[in-house]
Amino acid sequence: MKPSDTASSERDERLGEAIEAYLALAESGDAPDPDSYASQYPDLSDELREALDGLAVLQGLVGSEGGPPGSALRSG
Repeated sequence: MKPSDTASSERDERLGEAIEAYLALAESGDAPDPDSYASQYPDLSDELREALDGLAVLQGLVGSEGGPPGSALRSG
């Protein structure tokens, strides 16, 4: 594995962990503002904002019937 592949894999893992943490906060009713949350991860902020925007779009398409953001994504 090339060093760049390793760095990319670690970055993807950190991004996934940040998204999971956001979803956990959302499910507990404490969903932070996506932009504020992404700013906590300066090296991932652009990708994280994009991912959270995508989750918001999915949330709107699936509908949560009043649940916290992300709840409809995990109920399946």
